[in-house]
Amino acid sequence: LTIVAFAPESFDSADARDSYYGSLRSRVTAAADADSKRVMDGCPQSKREFCTIEARRIREAKDAALAALDQNRASARIGK
Repeated sequence: LTIVAFAPESFDSADARDSYYGSLRSRVTAAADADSKRVMDGCPQSKREFCTIEARRIREAKDAALAALDQNRASARIGK
């Protein structure tokens, strides 16, 4: 799961910050969910255990990315 985004140095308001990070959270969630669905939908029955492990790794990566976004949001500067 790779999404590259460069946060502004500061935000004009808390609403602007929240909107920015909310948008990134939505992108991360949508990308991870699509990857997980692709893995499971394309998985042959004989490889189901492997695919389940891969889907779990995708969910764990999503959770880590969302936690990092929350941390960045909490430390984001508001105002110039």
